[in-house]
Amino acid sequence: MTTDDFGNSTVLLQDDPADPTSWERRIRWCQSLDDDELLAEMEHIGGVLEDFKKTLGILEQRAYQLMEERGATSIPSETYICEMETGFKYAQESFGPLKEVFNDADLKRCLTPAHTEEVKVEDKWTTATVKSLATKYGADALRIFENARTETRGRLKFARRETR
Repeated sequence: MTTDDFGNSTVLLQDDPADPTSWERRIRWCQSLDDDELLAEMEHIGGVLEDFKKTLGILEQRAYQLMEERGATSIPSETYICEMETGFKYAQESFGPLKEVFNDADLKRCLTPAHTEEVKVEDKWTTATVKSLATKYGADALRIFENARTETRGRLKFARRETR
């Protein structure tokens, strides 16, 4: 087994993922490890992955910060695509006035009333049904529906642009 200065295997680092025999070599290498070597490699690779995940998280937060500072939803680049998927959520408590607007049959379609089980469960509204009913009921219901909407920061979409 080839190791670096810290005693960690360098087999995986030497492989070229584009080489079709690379995976075969990795499999053979894994099969050659004794129990302790296998577990040590799992620990090492797991730690490396955790460090990479933390670093990626920090980089993503910086990307969000830059977009927020610029009032943008993307970071322009000819090489990469980096955009924030934005969406909306609805403040459930803001739908409360619809109890006075919707009839009982329609309320039953979209509202699970607050109740207590082991813990108190707040009103739960089925947003898609609320939207269609608000459209049906008109301006007052639509105003309540729209006022409940809050913009949420979406996931970060990141990829290298395809080159042709």
